[in-house]
Order: sequence, then structure tokens, then C-alpha cells
Amino acid sequence: MFNNNYKTNFISIIIAYYIAQMLLAFIWQNTENIRYFSVFQLVFFVAPILFFIKENIFSELTHTETNSSIIQHQSSNFWNTVKNELKINLNFKPEIIVYLLWGLFGLSLLNAGVMSITEYFIPNKLMEIYDSVMKNTIATQIYLTTNHSKTIFEFLQIVFFIALIPAVCEEILFRGYLMQNIMADNSPLFALITSALIFSIIHFNIGGFLPIFFIGLYLGMLVYATKSIIPAIFLHFLNNFFIIIGMNYGDINYEQNIPIGFGLLLFILGGILVSFTYSKIKIWFKIT
Repeated sequence: MFNNNYKTNFISIIIAYYIAQMLLAFIWQNTENIRYFSVFQLVFFVAPILFFIKENIFSELTHTETNSSIIQHQSSNFWNTVKNELKINLNFKPEIIVYLLWGLFGLSLLNAGVMSITEYFIPNKLMEIYDSVMKNTIATQIYLTTNHSKTIFEFLQIVFFIALIPAVCEEILFRGYLMQNIMADNSPLFALITSALIFSIIHFNIGGFLPIFFIGLYLGMLVYATKSIIPAIFLHFLNNFFIIIGMNYGDINYEQNIPIGFGLLLFILGGILVSFTYSKIKIWFKIT
């Protein structure tokens, strides 16, 4: 696997990422520019992981190869190792995309039910405190995902920086690096749940903790079933993209007041649909 110190590496990556964001936000005090901060994920998520893989290859070669052959083998093995360790491959049937769309729809139903059930059990006073604390953060998120100038260019910018880059970088970090390392020493179920839990915590979204957890869990299940992070990247991108579409063309002031009974029904239906799509994917890839 990549590195025995993956836990320290992961924590260092996350700390460095958020410190860099806070410092630049303090220096570059412009709300709209925060959308470009996703580029930090390329710098702090992807680049260090590639470095860890390279160092691991070099370390292994120094024990098996002479000095004259180390550089040649390191270069030839690097990208093959990257693709193998991070599960970057296109070896899956295109039909899986149809089930991914149904899976995303099932997740939407499930998470809508989760949100309504959660809100039912949380005291109103606590929700008021949470809303007051998160008001500025939510307002900023809405602002960043809204096409204010109504131009195609700005919309594509939003999609690229808020939907595409996070989908690629977060899947490489959480499902490609973290989950695979956890799975090397633990059961797949433990790796799936743990990586999804950390994925949700890292988003610092109390209200969306469970929905983000379920999304992370399903993304991990996809990687485990397909042995590739490409379907997970695609689903992650679609989830982000539809959020952007909803922010731009939906009613952002709409309040979802779903009765507890209907919320429970949505949760059950969504869970059934997600389970069905995953079972089909498992059959294709002969996962037991």
C-alpha cells in the first residue's frame, strides 16, 4: 500500500488544506473568489498523494535494485502504480451509468427522508441556534453556486470549480487513498463506514451530516464493487452539478416541510432503490 503512515499523512493533508484556505480568505477578502479555492484540493489532496506513492516506490526499489536502475524503474512503474493503488481504471460496463443515475435518485429520496426525520427530533430551539450560527456559511454557499451574471462562461466556471474539481480530488483522497489504506488492515465494511464518516465530518456541515455520510458510503460501495473510482467521481460530480442547478434555477428560499410519516416513506423507498442499484452493480462485477 502507499505508506504505513497514512493516518499522519491524511491528517497533515487536511490541516494544511484548511490553514491555506483560511490564510488566503483573510488576505483575499472577496466572497466570490472563494469558489476558486477548490484548486487547493489539487495542491493539498492530489499532489501529496502522488508524492507518497513515488516515495514508496523509491523505498521499495532501494531494497531490490541497484542505484543505476532505480530511476529507470521508478519512472516506468510510477503511473502504473498510481492507477493501481488509486483504482483509476475504465474497466467497467458503460451500462453502469444508468444504475448510477438511479442510485443518485435513490440517495436524493433517502436523504430527503433523513433530513425530515432528523428535523422532527431536533428541538426547535436548537435548530434556531444552528440556523443563526450557519446563516453566513449557508448564504456564502448559495452565493458561490449562483450564476449572478447569467452568462454561460460563469456557469461553466462554477461547474468546474465547485462540481468537477472537488469530485475528482475528494474521490482520490477519500476513496482512492484513505479507504484503500484502511481496507488494507481492516474489513471492507469497516473501511467503507470509517471513510464515509470522516468524509462527512470533514465537510463541517452539521445539518447535512447524515446525507453526506450516506453519499460517502454509497461512493465507497461503488469503488469497492467496481474496483474503480471513475464511477464514484462521475456520481460525485453529478451530485454537485444538480445542487448547482437547483441553486440557479430552483427556489432557494423554499422550505421543505415534509411530514414525519412521508419522510420515513422517502427514507425507505430511497434505501430500497439504492440497495437495488448496488445489487445490480455487484452482480455485474461478481462481488459477494
